[in-house]
Amino acid sequence: MNTYYSKDKNILMLISLLKQNNIKKVVVSPGTANVYVVASLQYDGQFEMYSAVDERGAAYLACGLASESGEPVMLTCTGATASRNYFPGLTEAFYRKLPILAVTSASVDIYPHNLAPQYIDRSSQPRDTVKYSVRLPVINSEKDIEESNLKINRAIWELHKDGGGPVHIDLPTDWRGKLTEKVLPLARCICNYTYEDDLPQIPCDYKTAIIVGAHMKWTKELMVAIETFCERYNSVVLVEHSSGYRGRYHVKPTVLAAQEMYVSPCFSVDLLIHIGNTIGDVYTNRRLTYAKSVWRVSKDGLLRDTFKRLSKNFEMDETFFFEAYNKKAEEKKDLSFFNELNFESQKILESLPDIPFSSIWAARTIVGSIPEFSNVHLGIGNVMRAFNLFHFPKGINATANTGGWGIDGALSTGLGISLVDPKKLTFIFLGDLAFFYDMNSLGNRHVGHNLRIMLLNNGKGVEMRIHESGVQKNLGDLADYFSAAGGHFGNQSRKLVKHYAENLGFKYLSADSEESFLISMSEFVDSSNCEKPIVFEVFTSDKEEREAWYRICNIYSDPKIATKRKIANILGDKGVEVAIKCRQSVIKMINK
Repeated sequence: MNTYYSKDKNILMLISLLKQNNIKKVVVSPGTANVYVVASLQYDGQFEMYSAVDERGAAYLACGLASESGEPVMLTCTGATASRNYFPGLTEAFYRKLPILAVTSASVDIYPHNLAPQYIDRSSQPRDTVKYSVRLPVINSEKDIEESNLKINRAIWELHKDGGGPVHIDLPTDWRGKLTEKVLPLARCICNYTYEDDLPQIPCDYKTAIIVGAHMKWTKELMVAIETFCERYNSVVLVEHSSGYRGRYHVKPTVLAAQEMYVSPCFSVDLLIHIGNTIGDVYTNRRLTYAKSVWRVSKDGLLRDTFKRLSKNFEMDETFFFEAYNKKAEEKKDLSFFNELNFESQKILESLPDIPFSSIWAARTIVGSIPEFSNVHLGIGNVMRAFNLFHFPKGINATANTGGWGIDGALSTGLGISLVDPKKLTFIFLGDLAFFYDMNSLGNRHVGHNLRIMLLNNGKGVEMRIHESGVQKNLGDLADYFSAAGGHFGNQSRKLVKHYAENLGFKYLSADSEESFLISMSEFVDSSNCEKPIVFEVFTSDKEEREAWYRICNIYSDPKIATKRKIANILGDKGVEVAIKCRQSVIKMINK
């Protein structure tokens, strides 16, 4: 018979990753929903397959295979109540930490809770049956491919992680499909490493970069290990303010990454090493999708595919990782990549155009005047974008609420920081929506005289009104009614915050022009002025904010990119879609 692999892409991906992880034992129960999984495994010919009609017995059979062989074992069953019969055996596997991969199948045509025949809700499992449970999407797009790949890789990793145990994958399939694929595509396999493993080599000719997200306090040992790594592997550390890293070989590439008409070749790194947590620099995040390969280093061992290029995951301490690689390399000092990226980043900073009075102008003006060794806490959105463009003085400890990435809590978090050392100045920079969201914290009786708050009041959520925002492009001024929440909180009242702050014992300063800003700023950053906490309200407009961001994002221009952008503007969104479809059709014809 002319039967090959299933045409279902999620089945092909699963089989590829099973083979790459040397999972070859499979216990099969009969059915229609899983028939194309089973037929594909059967056609491949490299799997050790066992038949078991009773799913309850199948799960226990897998326990015996796994415990005796020491290898992972896959289970596969159809829809309906078949999967329910796995629970006793999976419970056994859970408490014995046996690596059982239960793959349950269901038809793609079934809609949940719609009285469809053979529908079973497998969205949640008893806590002591599997360590990890996931449902794969039906693959119709690149996004579906990325999601499926990460979920399958994580499921396989969980078979061994923390001592091992059973996991579950719910696999929707088109059981009316065809077994037509003769070649099994190679899916991306994310390799996992722990302290006990031999670590892979980093080729000496690789262009390597380290990207740091929000990070805990840095130890001297980690700083030294990273600096040594940069010297021996010709590497560089890419940072933003919440990373807290100010080591010798750090570069802040935000302005370079923000360019709309230019993509620096420096972002096309061979290897990107990702440490820390959420990254607040959205522009650099976007450019680093050009990285050829990404390694993630974290003690939690969880797969975080931030850049859609994750190939290796290291469940270990960062210091251990860098020190281990330093021992593998020659004692040399090659800084050519650092010098190249640092030169280009500095060059564009020196080319900054005139900026209208805005959050960017305020950030650019004040960053160099903040007293050394102060604390700085940034609000998210427009304010973080603006301050990430520029460098704080050495010794500044900067943080931001990038974990939840919401506008709430910025004042309260900054207040908490200020309480740790009442003698150290703590500066909070945030927008008006974030300020009014959390303004009750100003009335906290623990507020000290070391607290300095700059409120950048543009009267709305200006994040939605800058030139590159999809909201701005589609709604324009109409966005102010709801999406950008314009006109709330006194509609930029000159008295509201002033009276509130002064009645709570704060010194109030304000500015609505460059001249008044410079006058108030000198008092705001004065470290000898500690009689009262200070609120400094800066009034800007969304028009000036929008113009400022446009100028910042269009300093450099690549003629090829500029030409493509002009053509896209002429064609419009629908025209671009038609052009892409025509191009894809031509490519298919050529391939045939």
